[in-house]
Amino acid sequence: MEMVIAAIVGLIIGAFAMFAVKRLNEQNTKKTAHTEAQRILSKAQSESSKLKKDSEAKAKDFEVKARKNTETEINKQKAQMKNKESQLERRLKEVEDQHKNRMDENDKFSQSLKDRQEKIQISEGSVKIIDVRKPSEFASEHISGSENIPLENINEQMSGIDKEQTYYIHCAGGYRSMIFNSLMRARGFHNLIDIKGGFKSIKEASYPGLTEYVCPSTIV
Repeated sequence: MEMVIAAIVGLIIGAFAMFAVKRLNEQNTKKTAHTEAQRILSKAQSESSKLKKDSEAKAKDFEVKARKNTETEINKQKAQMKNKESQLERRLKEVEDQHKNRMDENDKFSQSLKDRQEKIQISEGSVKIIDVRKPSEFASEHISGSENIPLENINEQMSGIDKEQTYYIHCAGGYRSMIFNSLMRARGFHNLIDIKGGFKSIKEASYPGLTEYVCPSTIV
């Protein structure tokens, strides 16, 4: 009987021992799973944080590069505009210098009747005078013996001008004769003398040899 009881007690103790071992194993398994889960979660959080930092860094780098490229493009456009402005300024200066040179050339060739103190002897035919005013102005009053070649007809009538002959050129006030001389010199005619002040200065000098004045309104 005692042996039976001892066997039963042994079985009970063994059962409890097995149960305890099983429970311990389950707890260890849960603890291991929890630890593994914590490790995985921690790793995932670390990788997420790293990805976030990398993403922010890349975004910032892209922004910096984009800003730098924009500034570079703006500076490039500014430089191009400045270069164009400089080219325009140089071109304007060239035009101004060319105009000044033409004016200096015209001044060099231009001589007034008073400055030269010459009396043009029309009757002797020793001097050729070209009046570049309009036909109506010429018909109203002109120097006897002068030839009328209006500025607007220069292309049609220049064939009658001798390059070897010296000509005195005048208009009403001096502007058209200056243009006439400039155009003719560009075509190889250099023996041209511009009468400063034009027909107005000739009349003020009381130059003899003028035709009788006719009112333009009466000219048909």
